[in-house]
Amino acid sequence: MEETTKTAERRRSKRRRARGYFEIVDYKTDQFLGCLADITSSGIMVVSENRLDTGRHYRLKLKLNKEIDCRTHICFEAVGLWCKESIDPGFYNTGFEIINLSDVDRILIEKLTKSSMFDK
Repeated sequence: MEETTKTAERRRSKRRRARGYFEIVDYKTDQFLGCLADITSSGIMVVSENRLDTGRHYRLKLKLNKEIDCRTHICFEAVGLWCKESIDPGFYNTGFEIINLSDVDRILIEKLTKSSMFDK
């Protein structure tokens, strides 16, 4: 079975495409990794200038453009599933599976994706 088919079968919720600029950074170092392209409660796609490692576990921070429920970011663990060149030269798209997300942050993602900052 092709990897994209496997990924589509695992995806249970609809991806929401970001309309704005959301930084994804390393939780510990605050190093910029890329920008959020889309999100569900089970995964994200990040656009970056550098290849991001697949099979690696990351502790990530999604920086919010505005406070939601008095929060300015969402932290979670994720594993890189795939990385490929973007259609935009010099950029890469990387898919991550979120592997550790608190119930509070899951609700926060749902609120975020229902806001005007994301396509419906």
